[in-house]
Amino acid sequence: TSDFALDDFSIDEAPACPNPFSLGVLSTSATDANVYWTAGSPGGNSFIVQYGIAGFPLGTGTLQGSANDTALLTGLTPSTNYEFYVAEICPNGVDTSNFIGPIPFQTLCVAASIPYLRDFDGANWPPLCWTIGGPNAGMIVQNSSDYMEASFWSFNNATATAATEPITISTDARVKFRWAHLYSATY
Repeated sequence: TSDFALDDFSIDEAPACPNPFSLGVLSTSATDANVYWTAGSPGGNSFIVQYGIAGFPLGTGTLQGSANDTALLTGLTPSTNYEFYVAEICPNGVDTSNFIGPIPFQTLCVAASIPYLRDFDGANWPPLCWTIGGPNAGMIVQNSSDYMEASFWSFNNATATAATEPITISTDARVKFRWAHLYSATY
């Protein structure tokens, strides 16, 4: 038993239609996504893709067929989080695998237009299409679901940035923001 040991070994009948596997996203744009997977059956070439806004209940999404191991999902909304599942219609043409997923993806952001307003209220942090970066990015947080806070006194001689999505400015414009600075002799 020092070389090889088995315990609770069983042999089950192979499923009539194995599930697809290795699902992923090749690319996204503002309005489409190119997704892929690996067939569960040798020679599998008939699939059903189901997709929708992230969190959609399986069975309520948009259905799309595919005759190979990729699909182009079109007509999507920019700056939106989606998910997809895949099921295989097996080569016998009768059996169908389980839907496998969800695999999340996000469509790309499009430029916002002016007037532009961001209030930091709500549950989505960081704001969709914003980039929070730099060595101290973790110190920029949503405080009380109401405003963005940067705890500068904790920074170690480095910076953090918060950048909006692209904004198209087609006329004279100005940037306004409210800010506060806490001060204490111990800071």
